[in-house]
Amino acid sequence: MAVRIILILCMYPVLPIMYFMLENEIKPKKNIILGVTLPYSIIYDSKIKVLLASFKRELKIQFWVLAFIPILTLFINWFSIYYTIMMIWILLVIMVPYIPYIKYHRKLKIIKNETNGIGDTLEKEIETDNEYEAQEKALEDVTTLIKSEKQLNQFLFIPPVILSLFPLVYEIFASIGQPEYGWIVFGCGTFTMVTLLGALFQRIIYRQRAEIVDEDRNINVMITQVRRHYWSKFWLRMTWLSGIFSIAFWMFITGKISNILGIVLTLIYSAAIIYVAMQAEFTTRHVQQKLSAESTHPLYLDEDDYWLYGLFYYNPQDKKKMVNNRVGIGTTMNLAHKTGKFIMVIAIACILALPISGIIVIKEEFTPITAEYLDNQIVVTHTGQELVLPAKDIESAEIINDLPKTSKIVGTGMENLLKGTFDVEGYGRCRLYLNPKQPPFLVMTTDEGLIIINANDKIVEKIRMQNLLK
Repeated sequence: MAVRIILILCMYPVLPIMYFMLENEIKPKKNIILGVTLPYSIIYDSKIKVLLASFKRELKIQFWVLAFIPILTLFINWFSIYYTIMMIWILLVIMVPYIPYIKYHRKLKIIKNETNGIGDTLEKEIETDNEYEAQEKALEDVTTLIKSEKQLNQFLFIPPVILSLFPLVYEIFASIGQPEYGWIVFGCGTFTMVTLLGALFQRIIYRQRAEIVDEDRNINVMITQVRRHYWSKFWLRMTWLSGIFSIAFWMFITGKISNILGIVLTLIYSAAIIYVAMQAEFTTRHVQQKLSAESTHPLYLDEDDYWLYGLFYYNPQDKKKMVNNRVGIGTTMNLAHKTGKFIMVIAIACILALPISGIIVIKEEFTPITAEYLDNQIVVTHTGQELVLPAKDIESAEIINDLPKTSKIVGTGMENLLKGTFDVEGYGRCRLYLNPKQPPFLVMTTDEGLIIINANDKIVEKIRMQNLLK
C-alpha cells in the first residue's frame, strides 16, 4: 500500500497542473486566448466571456472525474494491474483536457471570423500586408536593439554542472564489476545531462525571436526582455536544483539514504521545478499583459495559420527551430524543421510507452520465479535467465524460514517478487531472486557477495552434499 500511495503522490500533481495551465488560457496572453489571435477590440466581448465560462465548466467536470479514479485503484490486489491503470490514467490526464480546449478553440475561431467577416476584401488584404510590413520593421529594430542585451553570467552555471559530474565520474570507476553498474552510471549520467541542458537552454532563450505587439519599439523591447529575464532565471534555478538533486539521487540509487527519504527528496525536487517554471511563465504573462495594455499603436498580425489548434507550430518560412509556446509554458519546436519532427516523434513515443510499460510490469508479477540445480549450477529463471551460479563459487550457505526486512536499492520489489539488489536487515547488501511468500530461503555467500533465493529440496540436497550448509 505504501508504494501505491507514493506512486499517487508522484503522479497526482500532474492533474491540477494540467487543469490550471489550461484554465489560465482563458486569460489574454497579449491578444491570444485559447490559442486564437483576437482583435484587441473583441477580447472582452460578452459572447467570448460566455464561451470561456463554458470551457472552464467542462474543464472542471473533467478534473473531478479524473481526480476520483486513482482513489478506486488503491483497492486493486495486484500491483501490476494498479500500475497499468495509473499509467493509462496519466495518459488520460495529459490528453483528455485538450478535448474541451480544441472544442472551444474552434468555437472561438468561428466568433473571430464572424467579427472579421467571411472572406477577405482587397482592403483587408492591403491592411494585413501593411501590418505585416510594420511588424517586420519592428522586429528588425528590436532585434538590433537587444543584440547587446546583457545576459546572465555564464559562470553561475558552472558550479552545479561540476556538482552533477561528481557522482557520475565517481561511479564510473567505483562501481565497476557490480551487477547494478549500468543502472547507477545511467542514473547519475541522466542528471548530469539534465543539469547541462539547463545551462544550454538558458543560452537558447536569448536567440529566440523578439516579441512584437506595438509600433513603439520600446514596448516591444521591454516585452521581449521580460520573457528572457524571467526564463533565464528559471534555467539558472533549474540548473542549481538539478545539480544539488543529482547528489541526492546518487545517494538514493546506491542505498546511501533510505528509500523513503529518497522518494521525499524526489518529490521536493519535482515540486520545486514545477513551481519555478510556472512562476516564470505566469509572472512573464502578467507583466507582458500590463505592458500590452499600455500599448497605444498595437500591431495585430494574425499568425494562426501557422498554429494547429494553437498547440503545434509549423512555419517553413521561420528559420527558428524553437519558439515560445502559445498554450502552456515554455517553448515548443517548429515542426517545419527536421529537428522539430524528430523531437515530436520521440515525445509521442515516450507518452505511448507509459501504458506499454504496464504490460511489462504485469508480465513481471504474474510470471513465477523458479530456481533449479542443473549441471552443477544454480539457475534462477523468471522472465528470462536471471542467475547462473556455479556450485564451486558458493563459499557457504544457510537456510532461513523468515525473510528479514528488505529495502530495495536497484531492481523489482513486489509482494510476490524481489529481484535485484536489496539491503537486507542483518545481512547488508544482497542480491535477491525470490518470491517472499514462498519460504524457506537459501542465503549463499559468494566472492561477489550474498545471494538469496527460494530454497527447494533438490538445491538444498546438493548444497548439503557439498558440506556448504552452516
